[in-house]
Amino acid sequence: EAHRRLSIYKVGTSAAGVGCYQISAATTEADLSSTDCRATGQTCSGCFITTGTESDKVLEVIKCSSAKYGTLTIDNTYAYELQFVNADDDNSLTIKACADATCASPSDIFVLPPGEATVAYCYGGIAAGDGAH
Repeated sequence: EAHRRLSIYKVGTSAAGVGCYQISAATTEADLSSTDCRATGQTCSGCFITTGTESDKVLEVIKCSSAKYGTLTIDNTYAYELQFVNADDDNSLTIKACADATCASPSDIFVLPPGEATVAYCYGGIAAGDGAH
C-alpha cells in the first residue's frame, strides 16, 4: 500500500526555513522561474497561504512551467505541485497563472473562497503558456 508523505511547512515571507510563502500584499507576484521568488534570494517552494486580512488578495503565479526548486529547474520531465491555502475567514484569494510579470492575459484564474485550500500542478512540457492545472 502506498503512503502519502506528510508535508509540514513553516509559514512566513523571508525568514530562513520558510516553506509556505505568506501572502500579505493586495497583489503579490511569485515568479517561480526566479531564484529570488520571495524577494529574499530564495526560490518558492510551491506552498502559498494568506491569513486573516482586511481585504481580498491576488496572487500572480508567474512562469510555473519553468519553476526553480532549489537548484532544479522544471522542464518537460517534471510535474510540480502547487498548494494554495486561504486561511482568511472573510476574504477570497484570486490565483492567476501568468506567462510574465505583466499578467495581462492570465492563462488560468481561480478564486479560492475564504477558509478553503486547493492544489494545482505545473508541467514543464506545456509550451503554450504557464497554466496551473
